[in-house]
Amino acid sequence: MNICAENPPLCKAEKRYGQGKMTTLKLNSVKQTLGFFSMTIAWALMNLLHSVYLGWTDGKADDSGVVIFWSGLFIAIAWAVFIIYPLKKLDHTKNIFKPTIFPIISAIYGALTYSIIVGGLFRSFELVTMFMPLALLTGAIFGVSYSLLIQSDRVVDLPNRRPFTKIFFILSPALILFFFLSVMPAIGPSLVFRFMPDEIRYKIVAKTIPKYKVGDDFEPLKNDLPGYLDHIDNGSGNMSASMENFAFVLQVNCGKIIRLEYGKNSTDFDNTIYGKLQEKPCP
Repeated sequence: MNICAENPPLCKAEKRYGQGKMTTLKLNSVKQTLGFFSMTIAWALMNLLHSVYLGWTDGKADDSGVVIFWSGLFIAIAWAVFIIYPLKKLDHTKNIFKPTIFPIISAIYGALTYSIIVGGLFRSFELVTMFMPLALLTGAIFGVSYSLLIQSDRVVDLPNRRPFTKIFFILSPALILFFFLSVMPAIGPSLVFRFMPDEIRYKIVAKTIPKYKVGDDFEPLKNDLPGYLDHIDNGSGNMSASMENFAFVLQVNCGKIIRLEYGKNSTDFDNTIYGKLQEKPCP
């Protein structure tokens, strides 16, 4: 493929300045795009790791939805105010952009930026310290991602040769959110259940409960909703829950579902727990 035919200005620059400056010129034309994509990667991986951490330590990622929203907002502010200008002005041939150095610098810079934004808006030292590890993690991931991307000739060449690919980088936050919050729960609901925000977990519950009926073994249902029904232990117990557009009552005895009713809300059925149902001896 002839780059001169596709991008005459770059070809002229190569003839005039030489290969080294040509590479710099190519990078200058895409470094904001790669920086935005690196920030998106950092935001996505930070939230993924945070959700996994909450899921394994607390049994469910209760705060993940809040962190996804607020971290996205703060990172957008940080990108506009603290990152665009430095990326434009800094000489990317310097040693600070090496993968062994830049992640450390960007982690410290991320923590400082987070402290300025959150501290200035909320004036709460406790809030600043609470999420400081996530700010450091986000900055470090950004540094690793960006330093590796700008060193790849193939990655740098891609937006120069095919400008339409910049659309992918710009839309990457929406694509990642769609994959994490829609595709993953659809293809593996039981695998991601404990790591999802509350709203997504409720949707998985609403889709899973109707798949079962009275007389079914309880263990498969418990496995389909990891952590959600753990209080029903030793094959006996009950649960009644009401959420947006779905409510249910479940009673289990001898490892079997002995009562299961559900509807759009709790007024659609009798949600009373009948204790005597669970007093029957197991066969």
